[in-house]
Amino acid sequence: MFSEENFESASFEDNDSAGQDSGAEEQATQGVSVLNVDDEDGRGGKRYSHLSDRNRCRFTRAGVKRIDYKDLVTLQRLMTAQGKILSRRRTGIAARYQRMVKKAIKRARYMALLPYTGGGRGG
Repeated sequence: MFSEENFESASFEDNDSAGQDSGAEEQATQGVSVLNVDDEDGRGGKRYSHLSDRNRCRFTRAGVKRIDYKDLVTLQRLMTAQGKILSRRRTGIAARYQRMVKKAIKRARYMALLPYTGGGRGG
């Protein structure tokens, strides 16, 4: 493996003789190739091993097992002012929890805890 000390000594070494010069270039090019290796499978670019917590579902982060229909504050955050259920794309919720949210909102509507419509005027 190529260490950082070797790379520094290779790049800042005096180039007085031809033997030292070729060795320094060899080590420097080895350092660059080793530092830039991240395509074992032939694809270039960056790979991320895990997503940040901000990108994960809010219910997954909190470790929620099920979504309760009586939790009106949470359910109202997942609805528009007109009473429509927000999509996964807008809320960032995982599919599993989106299904639970849908059932919870429909149960809350049936129990008259949430309105079916926004209650605004218009046709």
